Amino acid sequence: MTSSHYNNVIQWTLCNMGTIFQDDSVFAARTVFKNCGVAFPEGNCTDVLSTLMSNDYVGWRMCTIEEAQMCANEGKAALGISEEQVVIVKPEEEKVLVKSTFVNPKARSGFAGTIDVMKNKRESEMQFFAYSAAGTTTYPSIYATVCTVTTCKLTEYQMSSNARYIFNYLRLFGFTKQAACGVLGNMQVESYRMDPGIWEVLNNTKHGYGLVQWTPATKFIDWAAECKIIAKSTAESVNSLTYHYPEKLMDAELDFLIFNTTNKEFFPPSNSSDVEPTIKTFAQYKASTLSPKVLAKVFHDYFERSNDLTSISKRMEYADHWYSIF
Repeated sequence: MTSSHYNNVIQWTLCNMGTIFQDDSVFAARTVFKNCGVAFPEGNCTDVLSTLMSNDYVGWRMCTIEEAQMCANEGKAALGISEEQVVIVKPEEEKVLVKSTFVNPKARSGFAGTIDVMKNKRESEMQFFAYSAAGTTTYPSIYATVCTVTTCKLTEYQMSSNARYIFNYLRLFGFTKQAACGVLGNMQVESYRMDPGIWEVLNNTKHGYGLVQWTPATKFIDWAAECKIIAKSTAESVNSLTYHYPEKLMDAELDFLIFNTTNKEFFPPSNSSDVEPTIKTFAQYKASTLSPKVLAKVFHDYFERSNDLTSISKRMEYADHWYSIF
């Protein structure tokens, strides 16, 4: 798990838990770590502290506050705990490769923070722990190349690894399995083998780019430059990211996809006969349990809106395939 993914898990979970109170910090931590795939002891703060102090609870170990921060920066679960409160250690901001633009980074700040925040919470009263089990949830490798459809060199295995990463990401942000696979079916058509570095026309920012082929490419590239993900709004800058930090590119594109779809870029077609009656909004799409084939068509009609209507059957077929895999 990377620092950016770990940070997004923390932020998303705390922003979507509803109303909780300060004495529920152990509940908040348990929910976050569950979403990270990390075991966490039962009971109140005192119970949890006692269990973790045994140094024999499925991979958790005592550590210093500095070690806890290092682990968080690497995307590993870490926390500080007293008999009254649990605080999740977050990656330091400069260590987070991609900052989320669609959740409030200050949400539930009492439950998560860097060690600087911890020191303001009377560090001497807290014991720190990091999770280092061999069975820690891992995320698939990311593969990206600077290419077009005719020059893409990703293998079937590499495409599957990217697909798994995308699927995990979408599920984390509330997509049903069917809805996530509907997106994957479209991405496979748009980016050939789900290669985030792919160009419709090599290095031509007036044409499509990336997993969903944002057109013009400057839609994504300008946003990435504005968010300081790349140095400049140029083909050269985004290609450098592809070569050196493919995971950072993948996370940025997925962040931008969510940003797009939650900011009025997802809407039914004007032809009412093409509208799926149960889906009018992106929130309804994410929550839908219609078949992945139907949701592949919905995602095409409501977001991709390509001129290649002959590809819809392929998008539906691919969505069904990923549903059978995942």
